[in-house]
Amino acid sequence: MNSSEFTERFQGLTPKPRNVLELLLNGKSDDEIAQLIGASASTVRKHIQNLCDRFEIPREAEGLKRNRREDLIALARQYKPQLRQASPPSVQTAIATSSQDWGDAPDDSVFYGRTPELATLEQWIIRDRCRLVAISGIGGIGKTLFCVKLSKQIQNHFSVAIWHSFRQGLVLDDFLDRFLNLFPQKARLPSDKNEKLKQCLQHLQDHRCLLIFDQLDAIFGEKEFAGSYLEGYQDYEEFIKKVAEVNHQSCLLINSVEIPSQIALLENQDGFVRQYKLKGLAVEDAQNILIEKNLTGKERWADIINFFEGNPLVIKMIAATIKELYNGDVIPFLRHSYTQLGRDLEIFLKDVLDRLQPLESDLIYQMAIAVDPLSFDTLQTLIFPPPSLSELQRAIESLSRRSLIEIRGGKFILPQAIVAYGNMQLVEDVFQEIQALLANKNINSLKRLRVHNLIQPEKASPKPQSLNRVSLKESIKKRLDLTFFNQSWVKALQSLLPLFQDQPQLTVGYSERNLQYLISEFDRRMIN
Repeated sequence: MNSSEFTERFQGLTPKPRNVLELLLNGKSDDEIAQLIGASASTVRKHIQNLCDRFEIPREAEGLKRNRREDLIALARQYKPQLRQASPPSVQTAIATSSQDWGDAPDDSVFYGRTPELATLEQWIIRDRCRLVAISGIGGIGKTLFCVKLSKQIQNHFSVAIWHSFRQGLVLDDFLDRFLNLFPQKARLPSDKNEKLKQCLQHLQDHRCLLIFDQLDAIFGEKEFAGSYLEGYQDYEEFIKKVAEVNHQSCLLINSVEIPSQIALLENQDGFVRQYKLKGLAVEDAQNILIEKNLTGKERWADIINFFEGNPLVIKMIAATIKELYNGDVIPFLRHSYTQLGRDLEIFLKDVLDRLQPLESDLIYQMAIAVDPLSFDTLQTLIFPPPSLSELQRAIESLSRRSLIEIRGGKFILPQAIVAYGNMQLVEDVFQEIQALLANKNINSLKRLRVHNLIQPEKASPKPQSLNRVSLKESIKKRLDLTFFNQSWVKALQSLLPLFQDQPQLTVGYSERNLQYLISEFDRRMIN
């Protein structure tokens, strides 16, 4: 057996056989090992026999019986000399088989569905022995709770487990201290971060450890492309890279709205680094949320769940709005075409979009305007000024890593909640720009009117209203009825058109064309 074969089989050991081998190499007797691992001496001997079989220690050679135990020790000392400690462990210093630090991991007692997803991830971590698994998904989809459930489900396969939430903003040095303190220390923790990292990686090799990084996106910057680390947290990038690339027997489980590009580069479906995009709950599972809120109109619950794509947090917020505004009845809510999202959901979605880099934001709003999904080439022509191909590609990749777009048939699709909120916010922005333009006559202050093409074709065969995306035109009609349904506004908007004459195209953009569209829409509404 060569070194690589020995290492591969060694890394497949579960915690107890590994501890038995380590203690055996340090000269412990069967009785001493039994006391240290909390088992009988006969069980220890059985472990040693299994270890000999695992490492193909022969029972005899040239017709003579061999001392398999001594051959096992010799083989292990040859290929894993680091297992032999300067000072053999004692009962007091031996690592417990369940050193755990769950920190502020939330309670998972209320958890719906996800059985297939849990089974898939358990297979990746336990059977396939992935070193790094990254769980992505749009905000509110339930990544944190899913990780708690998964971790508790597989914890018995690990000798050490630690939950590390980035909501607390802990730097890498703080995490390394927490992790290293789970192990018996012969001396004080080293002060040098590189030495701590070295010890951490050694523990990941010597023991089966489960590390959970919760909400990694909390240490990413706003107004930057996805996965851009904040100042002071960049060394997590190097840590994650080392955990992914170094050969060890542990697993780092990450959940994040944004997945760093480095993970995508390291990912290999047949290898040790994998990514899993968590989708929404199935209708039958998400209905439990509406049951908790005592909503009525059960025959239409599936419409709401499907529209918001099974997002548990979004459904909870919508359910609260329906409870407050419609006495718990979903039917009248559906009549309003999802234009009343509720304050909590609007704040949540605003926070999602406020994090975006400027070009990402422009793309999101343009896709929200569209009646149908848009292709890469179409998107480039609708934004003004048109971004370069490389800029557009980078922004699209970033939005994908944030789980804000889905690609189907070469076209990009937004989550329904983002479409609904994007339309509402875009209409508000457009009319605020119009009001400001009427007041100050300064076309340089225009943003949405200049950048976005508001004119989109009608759907050829629209779906039922309760299931359709909320188009910008529908939102404009409602706002026209409430605010602009009089002749004075039409004349006021017409008075703005001369402001764009003889102005550079870069300054005008879509502004003049969009105002002409709105004027024609007002006139049509007047006639009707």
